[in-house]
Amino acid sequence: MKKLFFRKALLISSICAVVSSCANNDEPNLISGDLLPANQNSISIFDEIKNSDLVFVDGGSYLMGAQSKNPKSANYDDQASNTEGAVHQVSVSSFYIMKYEVTQALWEHVMANVSPDSIDESKFLYPISEVSYEEVVNVFIPRLNELTGIAYRLPTEAEWEYAARGGKNDEYTASMGQYGEYFKFAGSNNALDVASFNLSEMAQVGKKDSNALGIYDMSGNMWEWCNDWFSENYSSNPSIDPQGAKNGEKRVVRGGGWNHINNAYCRVSYKSAVTPDHKCDHIGFRLIVSTK
Repeated sequence: MKKLFFRKALLISSICAVVSSCANNDEPNLISGDLLPANQNSISIFDEIKNSDLVFVDGGSYLMGAQSKNPKSANYDDQASNTEGAVHQVSVSSFYIMKYEVTQALWEHVMANVSPDSIDESKFLYPISEVSYEEVVNVFIPRLNELTGIAYRLPTEAEWEYAARGGKNDEYTASMGQYGEYFKFAGSNNALDVASFNLSEMAQVGKKDSNALGIYDMSGNMWEWCNDWFSENYSSNPSIDPQGAKNGEKRVVRGGGWNHINNAYCRVSYKSAVTPDHKCDHIGFRLIVSTK
């Protein structure tokens, strides 16, 4: 029972709690003091957990995208598609990101105001699915932000890829010598180390290895909604905190899903496009919090 209680606290804290004291003094606090619900009539779990499973991602610059044409050029990946280019320099500001994908338990708690003690135990272990971009952005996030008083949001595509690549802990292999490349997947060149894919059903969160930042399942398990409109190609010009296309018909999803046979979809640079009203059993999400 103690192990189960800890597991419940751990998974719900991945988004409900904030950093009240950072081990690294360079990391900014999201809030000073304990976190209290904005609505005092809501279920009081947000003030019960003080240590966050939100991961601090120190801002910086990196080369976003991938290309398959020149092994001696940056971000070479023999599986890269045309939509993953052009490879270009991106600078992103610091942010916090969820260590795990949003779980079924957290979704049920926020959307239905159900006490954690009343939620089926398995829902603390599995990511939420069958949720559209519109439902996440227009319903779940506003309710969560009202409960916590914190401005959670979906990551931009650039933020998502930066975190998946390891941020300033950028995960290079030595195989390319001076043309060292990022790992294909979020934490490894071997997809089986870090990604849940080619399965008959979704996997528990955090079952595979994390990447260099301690973030789990950014490759595989669930496609994850990003805030950007999908566009076929990136500009080759450097950019700072890019927000993606100004309009479009589909939103970006990243990371690949548990149902894919081919691990190519789980690569850190791969992107796909889904209409914002679409729901399916292999699309979920994780959230971030800006530090500025």
